[in-house]
Amino acid sequence: TRIHVASLCTACHPDEFHSYRRQRRHTGSMPSFVSIRTPGKQ
Repeated sequence: TRIHVASLCTACHPDEFHSYRRQRRHTGSMPSFVSIRTPGKQ
């Protein structure tokens, strides 16, 4: 598999991770987009 489990706390490492728990209401948003490509089609 390509899933890696890190045992780091996202709230305890602000230099490494964004944390909604740590920021509470003072969060921004970050949009993302996902698409599925079909081989041979553009």
